[in-house]
Amino acid sequence: MTNDQLTKATKLATSSKELPLCSGLFDGYGLPDFKPVYCSLQAVAELIRWQCVQLNGQLDMVEYNDLARLGKKRFLIISE
Repeated sequence: MTNDQLTKATKLATSSKELPLCSGLFDGYGLPDFKPVYCSLQAVAELIRWQCVQLNGQLDMVEYNDLARLGKKRFLIISE
């Protein structure tokens, strides 16, 4: 995942657009033996919404930075 793709996914995650559930696709993405997955931009946006967006609509920057760092090598975006 590139920085540009992360920015697009973040904008989508913080919008009011309904996103599909990515049931189990990213389970364990923080573990060292997690293999890279092919996914859509919408799936990453849903993960950002689930992991990083707080109830007040702002991002938890600690979680967001972890997701961004790990996602660069573990999330391979195939559609935007």
